[in-house]
Amino acid sequence: MLKGFFDRLLIPGVAYDAASSRPTLDNIRRIIGVITYGQSWMAAMWMGEAPRKTVTRFLPWFTGGKAKGECHALYNVDGLGDGARRAFIERVERAMARL
Repeated sequence: MLKGFFDRLLIPGVAYDAASSRPTLDNIRRIIGVITYGQSWMAAMWMGEAPRKTVTRFLPWFTGGKAKGECHALYNVDGLGDGARRAFIERVERAMARL
């Protein structure tokens, strides 16, 4: 679903000017990604951690570099207990409250 959203949003005339390749989403100041991985931190890093790079590098380009990309990631979600998942949710809630 998220990929479909990006496919519809990040098109010429919406996210950037096709003639000049200039980004046009310059009213956005913050981009926050909440990411869960089924694998460990080390495995995600070894594979390049594409979701984090999308939020922190790729999406901010469409704002002309004005937006700060921030990620909150939970690794090895399949092997974690309820306490670790709750702690992650609380950390994300605190980050969102600071907005």
